[in-house]
Amino acid sequence: MCYVVYLSTSCADDLSVHNTELLRLRQEENPEAASGVLRYAHRWYVGSKAGCSCSFRHVTEAELGFGLPQDWMPEDAEDIAATAEFFRLARGLMESGHSVDCVDAWTGTAAVDIRHMGVELGRLPEGEFRFFENYHFEFA
Repeated sequence: MCYVVYLSTSCADDLSVHNTELLRLRQEENPEAASGVLRYAHRWYVGSKAGCSCSFRHVTEAELGFGLPQDWMPEDAEDIAATAEFFRLARGLMESGHSVDCVDAWTGTAAVDIRHMGVELGRLPEGEFRFFENYHFEFA
C-alpha cells in the first residue's frame, strides 16, 4: 500500500513546471478515491522522490495536528523538504487568487472513508504542515 496525494485547483496552469527532485506533479482527470472528494476542475497527482506520495510528512492520527518535527518521531530531511515544497506551491496558488484543496489517502481508500478539514495556510507556519492520512484539506 502507498499513500496517494492529490491536489485540485481552480488554476488552469501547467503545475508540472514546479516539478523538482522531491515534488512531482502529474495532471489526472479522475483520480481514484479522490474523485468524489476534490472540489476543483484541475486535478494533479502529487508524487514525491519515491514516485508515489509516501515521501512526504504524514501522520496517521489527526489528533496529533500540525507541528514541527520532533526527536521522538524521526522524519527524513528530504520528506520535510518535499512537504515544504508542496506547502509553498499550495500557498502560492492561493495567494494568486486560486482555490486549492488536497486529499491524502492510502491507495484504494473509498471517498466515503475520507474525513474533511479546513486549513488556513496563511496562519500555519510552513515547517508545521503535514498531511493527515485519509483527510481532505480545504485550504483557506
